[in-house]
Amino acid sequence: MASIPLAWISSRTSDAERLAKKPPNDAVARLLRAVEAGDELRRFRAPQGRCEGYCVLRDGEVVASATTRTRSTRSDGPLEDVPESDRGTRRYGQVAPRAPDGRFDLTKVIEGDGPLEIDVGFGRGQSLFRRAAFEPKARVLGIEIKAKWAYLVEARRRREGLGQLRSWAGDVREILERADPDGSVARMYVHFPDPWWKRKHAERIVVADRFLASAARLLRDGGELFVQTDVEHRASEYAQAISAQGAFEPPRPVDHNPFGSVSGRESQAELNGLPIHRLVARRLAR
Repeated sequence: MASIPLAWISSRTSDAERLAKKPPNDAVARLLRAVEAGDELRRFRAPQGRCEGYCVLRDGEVVASATTRTRSTRSDGPLEDVPESDRGTRRYGQVAPRAPDGRFDLTKVIEGDGPLEIDVGFGRGQSLFRRAAFEPKARVLGIEIKAKWAYLVEARRRREGLGQLRSWAGDVREILERADPDGSVARMYVHFPDPWWKRKHAERIVVADRFLASAARLLRDGGELFVQTDVEHRASEYAQAISAQGAFEPPRPVDHNPFGSVSGRESQAELNGLPIHRLVARRLAR
């Protein structure tokens, strides 16, 4: 594992008992075993507070880590990305672009004949813009739960004249249930979905039955579902859920993002030396 500069790690040594109270998973168990073997346990916070967790140090180098909390940034983004008429507004829920009411045709959302792709949870939009640069012919529809980011990303898209992209605000699970036609999507990306640590929030997990049913219906035969997370036990759960859905080949792990759709969270995790778990599942023939 890459070494994390010690300046990024809090000076207070964390209590192993506190870590032991975290939801059990392979990463936490690995850290506790290392502590029992005599390694040093520290709690860390990445630059700008984007994530928190625990790591084990051996001879001043990080040898294992587990992320326990992720945070979005508080910045509203570059002011030049916001139209003059809307600067200063905080009513993002009212002005953010959204999906049409009722059932709608995905193939008519973006003009052109390039492959249609859906980016789930794009945040500040880096994955959308990186994908557009990597594969200009792809038509990519981004869906983000936070209206602020959908608004700002769509404003930037318009300013840069990227007609092959669109961004919508909303719950991807609800939106895709209303989308047609079946088999029209070439690829879907799910970037670092919120792990929803509390059990009472389990129904909010995106990569679960409801979303996967829509993904299976909308993806064309041979279409790909790409999921990535920095939470090891969530990756295992996602793989199990995808396999149980029955419409996909067994998801296979990959060690890099082969699609160029690099998200902001992905870049930060790589910079911090945190492990990223990536899965690709191919839609079976109907």
